[in-house]
Amino acid sequence: MWFTEEAGNKVGRIDMDLINKDSIDKDCAIVEYSVPRSQENVLLAGLSFDHENNIWVQQYVNHNVPTRGGTDYIVKIDKAILTANPSDITGIPFTFYPVPSEDTMMHRIIQDQTETCGLPKWAPIKSGG
Repeated sequence: MWFTEEAGNKVGRIDMDLINKDSIDKDCAIVEYSVPRSQENVLLAGLSFDHENNIWVQQYVNHNVPTRGGTDYIVKIDKAILTANPSDITGIPFTFYPVPSEDTMMHRIIQDQTETCGLPKWAPIKSGG
């Protein structure tokens, strides 16, 4: 199971096999991966997988810090993160798609039935990998 840490700017994985064992240290069952920040005052919203197992999250400017505006992004995290060591994700590609609207407050991201998000018309900004 995967999740986002809104203010921590991380995605995390819960190993359900470890969670369901009574004899294991539950702290070992959660692994976190930092997502590069487009700027200091950003938050992460929902998380979704595409048909290739890439992870998609939203990164948006924190509205509680109104003096620092900026661009909001949809972020594609390459599926290589699924098996990556959380202490070294330097080779994992992150692709940032600027959101055309300003001052968004994103919440959820869901892949549609055609397995597309309409993103090819946006100019991606790549990081890592």
